[in-house]
Amino acid sequence: FPVTIPGEERNRYEVLRIWRSDEAAKDNFPNYIVASNAQLGAIAKLNPSTKEELINLRGFGERKAIKYGDEIIAVLNSI
Repeated sequence: FPVTIPGEERNRYEVLRIWRSDEAAKDNFPNYIVASNAQLGAIAKLNPSTKEELINLRGFGERKAIKYGDEIIAVLNSI
């Protein structure tokens, strides 16, 4: 992830990485199955507040938005 990212966005990215790691461990998946680094970066940049916004992210899609959307939004709202 580029170092030139604004602090707030970088903070969201780091928090999302921790969430992804926990989520992947729960399901016994590799981290990238839950979300790639690029997807986490896009989520951190977008800072979505609805599942619909997540569905429109390139490569994220409806299935992941339905499965993880509420949690991702809760994580972002907790920051």
